[in-house]
Amino acid sequence: MNKRGHVLNGLLLALGLGFIVEPGLDMATATTVAEITVPVVLGAVSYTHL
Repeated sequence: MNKRGHVLNGLLLALGLGFIVEPGLDMATATTVAEITVPVVLGAVSYTHL
């Protein structure tokens, strides 16, 4: 999988985890997704450099 694929996978994973942690379609869910997205995507990007 290339770098772009890892980042897309990280974004989708963060979105799914956000909905598991804070289910619903409100501002709390959006905040949770945003908080989870940063470390997950950075982890996916750093994995591509191994």
